[in-house]
Amino acid sequence: MQWVKWAVLGLLSVTVVLAIALVLPAEGQGGQGFKVIANRNLNLTTMSKADLSRVFLKKLTRHNGNNLEPADQDPGSTVREVFSRDVHSRSVSAIKSHWQRQIFSGRGTPPPELSNDAAVVSHVNGDPGGIGYVSVGTAPGPNAVEVTVTD
Repeated sequence: MQWVKWAVLGLLSVTVVLAIALVLPAEGQGGQGFKVIANRNLNLTTMSKADLSRVFLKKLTRHNGNNLEPADQDPGSTVREVFSRDVHSRSVSAIKSHWQRQIFSGRGTPPPELSNDAAVVSHVNGDPGGIGYVSVGTAPGPNAVEVTVTD
């Protein structure tokens, strides 16, 4: 009868572990909590975090002869905060300050800030140079591909 007690306890332990795994959020590419998508026209499948940061700071503006057209998410969105911390190693407010200085000095303008994942997907699919980031689990659309982000 003792073995039944241990079998039930073992089954219960496995059930608890599985339940915890289902409740914890999936983290996507290496724990990022976002994924990068790009228009198929760019022929872009992999990009380093450093180059990705340069794209969104508009320091890297071309790829394979095409203009890159990055789009940011709304400053209050969780996906933007995760992207900013992981790719730029800075907060959203620090990136906003960077752009304020660029605008004030006449050296550039930031990428457009789009309201949500659907708006970013639409931008990337509709612009041959479109590149953006969306929440994990968002479909890239018919004219876009997911870009693998490397360290």
